[in-house]
Amino acid sequence: MRGRMTTRDRLITWGLQVSRGCLLCNEPEESSDHLFFTYLFSQEVWCSLMSHPSLNPPLVFSQIVQWITKPSSLPKLNTICSLVLQATVYEVWRERNARIHGATHRRPGFIIRDIQLTIRSKLACFPGTSLLFVQPFA
Repeated sequence: MRGRMTTRDRLITWGLQVSRGCLLCNEPEESSDHLFFTYLFSQEVWCSLMSHPSLNPPLVFSQIVQWITKPSSLPKLNTICSLVLQATVYEVWRERNARIHGATHRRPGFIIRDIQLTIRSKLACFPGTSLLFVQPFA
């Protein structure tokens, strides 16, 4: 949220000699905004998880940071949205690093499933919230 991810655009500002290109899709520049929300892979994950009828999440990272403070009038849904954002950023970053270091690739459906499992396990301790996040597994 504070621009501290070591994306390639940030590494270049530190003076490191690395390619600007995104490692996931070969776009001209890898930034937090691109990696987490404008990259088609990430958009598919984000939009699939935020498909609740009362939500209208933005697709630009800076706008999401503002939106996530109060995405809904339902307090339980706000908690779920915050957890989904955290899990989405974590899983996309994990996928990026797996592709860099291990040459493994997961499809968006597998990442969506992992995020859903993470959210369900976290919500298990909150009474009545797990029913708000019921979606079929991809």
